[in-house]
Amino acid sequence: TDIEMTPEDGVMSNGHVYSFVMDDVMVDTAFFTIMQDTTQLDYRVGVQCHEQPQLPAFRAYLEGFLMADKADAHLTYFDKKDRKGIDLGVKADAADSCVNFSLYPQKPVLAFREFSLNGDNYITTRPQKPIQADVRLKSLTDSCYMAVYADENEWGKQIANLVIDDLNLKELLTIVPVPNLPSMAGVLNLDAYYIDQEENFLVDGSLDANSFVYEGLNVGDFDSQFTYAPQSETVHVIDANLAYNGNDIVFLEGVYDATDEGELDASMLLEDVPVDMLNPFIPDQLVGFKGALSGHMDVKGPMDALLFNGALMPRDMHVLSDPYSLDFTLANDTIAFTDSRVEFDDFKFYGADENPLALNGYVDFSDFEELFLSLSLRGSNFKIVEAQRSSNKVLFGDMYGDFFARVIGSTNDLTVRGLVRVLPTTNITYIMTE
Repeated sequence: TDIEMTPEDGVMSNGHVYSFVMDDVMVDTAFFTIMQDTTQLDYRVGVQCHEQPQLPAFRAYLEGFLMADKADAHLTYFDKKDRKGIDLGVKADAADSCVNFSLYPQKPVLAFREFSLNGDNYITTRPQKPIQADVRLKSLTDSCYMAVYADENEWGKQIANLVIDDLNLKELLTIVPVPNLPSMAGVLNLDAYYIDQEENFLVDGSLDANSFVYEGLNVGDFDSQFTYAPQSETVHVIDANLAYNGNDIVFLEGVYDATDEGELDASMLLEDVPVDMLNPFIPDQLVGFKGALSGHMDVKGPMDALLFNGALMPRDMHVLSDPYSLDFTLANDTIAFTDSRVEFDDFKFYGADENPLALNGYVDFSDFEELFLSLSLRGSNFKIVEAQRSSNKVLFGDMYGDFFARVIGSTNDLTVRGLVRVLPTTNITYIMTE
């Protein structure tokens, strides 16, 4: 770091950091330059990173100036192919206790897309008065559109609207320098309103993710509606629902009181939730799900002692492992939750034939720091595997066994006992991989 001060030139300072490592991510170069004279302070900051397993190569720069009544900041971002991912600036002018912000240039770049920007765009903050804003960005290459509008209503209260249409998630994430960020793609849409209601406010809107892809695997379309309405500084109310591929599957409503340690009173309803939507999020897809899950759950109490009451009802639900030729079917029986305790009474899992495994006992999770379990699993002549040889399987053939397992204690002091007897009718092949 160098600092120079002269009466003629003012203050000049610059500094560099090379090969800086944090959390296994190396920043090749980080630098800053500051120059100040009698009228303003100019600055420029930059970061450059090479290609790494956890982070793609990029370089980014922030430059601008500060004056007594004006300010400017301009951000640019380039990827490893020197494509411009961001080119956006903001100017601020202070006058008469107000601050007026405006964006530039007329054709900014966001997420590698060039947009047209309304030339009269503005965001104005005023003391003791609502913010005013009119900013509109329309992509010149596709249907992406973003807008911010804010004003005061007829009663002099704040209203605002944020709109995002057809935002490409994959390209957006390429300009987010977060290490180990999973690969995601899809099209995002958001339409949210803010309404000042005298002592409180209301946020209402919708958020959609269409054609969502996670780590290269298709997930589907998600649509959600939400309302957030705080009743006071400590009491917060939320109402939301989630749809998957056009079908409503989750409904959520609740009240959170932040007084003292906090208290929650919430309820959730599940309607035929297709559990296979979870499969893309399971690493390497070693385990998967099929079928649906319905039910309801009430959650009440202080945050350190929440009580769960409700029921879950699997419907034709399977737990699968394709490489290991496993397919366990859950019985279509209700799983009840009473005061954070779930009971199992001969809850059955079926394998490749009609002989089940029976689960009995309970799990008590009223204390999140120490769960208590008392479970037993028993089955005779249980057919675990029935599969033909194929290129994607490491286990195939027929496998039968007698099973007994007992788990008792807490998560801090757990005792597990079990017995597995492989029956003579077993004829199984396991292919060892690297």
